[in-house]
Amino acid sequence: MAAGSVIHAVRTQNIEEMGGLWQRLPWTAPLFLIGALSISGVPLFAGFFSKDEILAAAWTNGPRLLFWLAVAAALLTSFYMLRLFFLVFAGKARHHEDAHEAPASMVAPMLVFGVLAIASGYMQTPWFGSFLGEWLTDGSYHHEAAPGWIAVLATIVSFAGIFLAWLMYGAQKMPRDWLSARVPYVDELLRRHYYIDDIYRLTVVSLVSWISRLLAYVDRFLVEGLARLAAGIVGAAASAGSRGQNGQAQTYGAVTVAGLAILVVIFALTGGYWL
Repeated sequence: MAAGSVIHAVRTQNIEEMGGLWQRLPWTAPLFLIGALSISGVPLFAGFFSKDEILAAAWTNGPRLLFWLAVAAALLTSFYMLRLFFLVFAGKARHHEDAHEAPASMVAPMLVFGVLAIASGYMQTPWFGSFLGEWLTDGSYHHEAAPGWIAVLATIVSFAGIFLAWLMYGAQKMPRDWLSARVPYVDELLRRHYYIDDIYRLTVVSLVSWISRLLAYVDRFLVEGLARLAAGIVGAAASAGSRGQNGQAQTYGAVTVAGLAILVVIFALTGGYWL
């Protein structure tokens, strides 16, 4: 929702054209930051509790690989969210001197979500007791307790991603291509989306295109050809029949005799009785 407010203010979706909007959007900017910190899983925000639960469930119920993949995803999430924040709201203003805050009809819902991004994580903690009863859970049940270090690791990962985003996009003390310059093959792999699009074009798109061309030829030369042939036969028969309708009695008599002769031949060849 805060992203929509930013787009409304600057009338573009290109974040490279944004920057320095903290002063111009006094409501959207801090609410955007609250949302980014919550999604990043920073302690005291609602996202911290949900991320801690996800990591704990991955550790206690799934393979260790799944847990470490979740940790890596948490790191990238915090880095990406704060990268977005620094590009949009920090630095110098670029090309949007007329940017202005959104109207109250847009700010009010953001305020509600901003409060929930902080407070909703505490609703299932002992501090709230049975404030909400058990409508968010299945009631009391026994489960394997997750190690306490998972919450510590989640916090470290969140701040590590934030710090890395600040170095590269906030303070700009680290070049953006720092990683890609050292592992270009990884950069190429990510830029090409793991080559999924290339594989898709070489397999699915090529196969579907070949089948489409084949069906187009069948439709053009077989289906339409048979249709044109049937139309030609009917047209020729109609033309021949129309030429016989000339109003001359001798022509009608000749046609009748020829028809009877044909019937006689058919009956004779098939062993039928015609008398």
